[in-house]
Formats: sequence, C-alpha cells, structure tokens
Amino acid sequence: MIEGMLADPRGGIAARASLHLGQAVEFVDFRDGQMRRGKIIAMKDTQATVLEEGTKRT
Repeated sequence: MIEGMLADPRGGIAARASLHLGQAVEFVDFRDGQMRRGKIIAMKDTQATVLEEGTKRT
C-alpha cells in the first residue's frame, strides 16, 4: 500500500507528507502474505524501506 501511495503522482505528495523516518508501520510481506510490523528507515521518491521488527530484515 505504501508503494502504491508513493507511486501515484497525486497520492505521492500526500503520502510523503504523512510518512516520516522512524514511523511505525504495518505492511504485508509479499513473500508469504503475512502482516508485519516495522519502521521506516529510508525514503526515496517512489519507495520506502521498512525494517521489520522481529527479523530485522528490510
């Protein structure tokens, strides 16, 4: 969902305004479809890097 928000030209500005480094987020792990918790550790124009809580994977 975050990736989609950042990729949409109209939603990208709103997404970048509402997301910040260190913010806690929940996301779906594309590898197994499970919900995960983590925090945003980096942001680019159309992507955010999230560090997963349990495994410390990005």
